[in-house]
Amino acid sequence: MALGKRTRWYFVTLLLAHGAIPNPPGNIPTPYSVHAPGLSRTWARVQDDMGFAPGAVMRFDINNTQPAEHTYLVIFSRSQMPIGFQQIIPNLDDVGPYEPCFWRMPFYDRLDVTMFINASGDDQYDIFIQNMDGHEMDIYLSFGFENPGGRHLLVQDYSVANVFQWFGPIFMISGVAYAILLVTVWRRKTTKMHTLMASVFFLEAFYLFAQASFLNALDAGRNDWWRRWPAQLLDIIQRIAELMMFLMLSLGWKISRNNLNTCEMRFASVVSGTMFCLGLLHELWPYSGYLLSRDILKAFCDLVVIVAMNFNLQLLSAQIMNAPASLDAGKHYRKQKAYRDLRWIFFALIGSPTVETFIEDKVAPWDALWVSRALKLLIKWAIYVSLVVVFSPAMEPLRVFELTVQRDEEEVDAREMVLVVE
Repeated sequence: MALGKRTRWYFVTLLLAHGAIPNPPGNIPTPYSVHAPGLSRTWARVQDDMGFAPGAVMRFDINNTQPAEHTYLVIFSRSQMPIGFQQIIPNLDDVGPYEPCFWRMPFYDRLDVTMFINASGDDQYDIFIQNMDGHEMDIYLSFGFENPGGRHLLVQDYSVANVFQWFGPIFMISGVAYAILLVTVWRRKTTKMHTLMASVFFLEAFYLFAQASFLNALDAGRNDWWRRWPAQLLDIIQRIAELMMFLMLSLGWKISRNNLNTCEMRFASVVSGTMFCLGLLHELWPYSGYLLSRDILKAFCDLVVIVAMNFNLQLLSAQIMNAPASLDAGKHYRKQKAYRDLRWIFFALIGSPTVETFIEDKVAPWDALWVSRALKLLIKWAIYVSLVVVFSPAMEPLRVFELTVQRDEEEVDAREMVLVVE
């Protein structure tokens, strides 16, 4: 599939072949901003995997406070992407300065330009800044785009809002049904742990509704802060609530013991506060490394959850070995089974991103991002429902121990009758 001419360095060719218009009279907004201080690399990636349809329009506004000669704004289509950029760890030394590209525009200290996507079909594009001499620069770059039909979403994001609108009611209905059971049928056995599990359903539903509303507004060209920030805050809080749910379950809160010790409470509080701050800082400064810090903390907490689950399983096994055949032993067996199920559920949670990434990169088309998003939400919903079933307040001891207790009672009654007869 032809994806446009391979351009050369000639400025006139850039203007005519790809519709570049310096200082455009149009009104394409530039809501996306990147600040790159001290930039001295030959190639610097600005944005990747941007899906555009034929006829899409892009606008760039660049201000370089440390001007440098031989500096270019470069756009590669997916088929033209140099091999060095396609590696997991990009090898910039293998990428030469004269790579064929989809579009290239020179600039010195200031650039305000609009370009049009003249291609035969939908494709993905990556944006780079090329600094051939390696001089240190201080780049302020803002850009915006508009796909055909006045749409301000990338091609792969077209149906993502619909997925959120589908799954929002699913999580909400599941949460309402679970809450009704907690306050009616299971009212006497409901604990704060069950309340936390119900809140995770509602937080996910509220986030999906808010994110769908924001994406629909963004698609229409309205980047409203009062739509964006509630969705971002709900996402941060929901992630923390999910992590705390698994942490509390692994520690046995309200399951094998009623209270946590001081050290465990402090750990949970510090992790929650740190996760919230890192998530908030990432939303304020997306390119400052706060997301990596949050992911590292999340991985550390996942290890804590695994260790706590295994410790509880060993503790329950020891209690079962030393306990006689009674109702209490039956409860230990039921809890042991629940923790074994929890271990598999948690492994499914931490392994699901690998499956989702494989589906997104290798199975689903690049412009069908909704498939991986739907799969992610379906797996999350299945995990939450599985936890509800495994740790249901209606969890009863195994039937065999009830029969054992009944048999003991019958033997006691028989002995008492013999004594009375004698």
